[in-house]
Amino acid sequence: MQAPARGRTPQVVPAEAATAPIAVRPTPRAAQPADSSGTGSTEGTPSQNVDGRVAVTIIAAGVGCAAFGVAVVLAESISVVKQWLTLSSAVGPLSGKAVAAVVIYPVVWLVLHVALRNAQPKTTTVTGWTAVLLTIGLLGTFPPVYGLIAGH
Repeated sequence: MQAPARGRTPQVVPAEAATAPIAVRPTPRAAQPADSSGTGSTEGTPSQNVDGRVAVTIIAAGVGCAAFGVAVVLAESISVVKQWLTLSSAVGPLSGKAVAAVVIYPVVWLVLHVALRNAQPKTTTVTGWTAVLLTIGLLGTFPPVYGLIAGH
């Protein structure tokens, strides 16, 4: 037990107050949007929309991944692109592919942010576009796929 601060007298708490239940009041739901069913209840229903700023970030990341996959396919298909993407001879064209994807991401993010920052697109739309873009990026870096496209 700590000693009371100087000049202060210790407070005595009655025994029944120490075991009394604590009242917990729920926080107001004013910040949550009402559902469209008309019932006014939002419990148990998932959000159908996502904030535009979040959607922009997720989609731009998908575009960056797709850009990397496309850069791999282009570098394997066109020798001029492969030479152009070779920023470091020690690393080869991978250096240019990575730089291209890293540069494309913030550019796309900025453009989409200006266009969609106040929008609330559907979660399924954002998820769908991101899944397609990630698939393009993944397939573009898969050797049998870019080899088939490049004609190897």
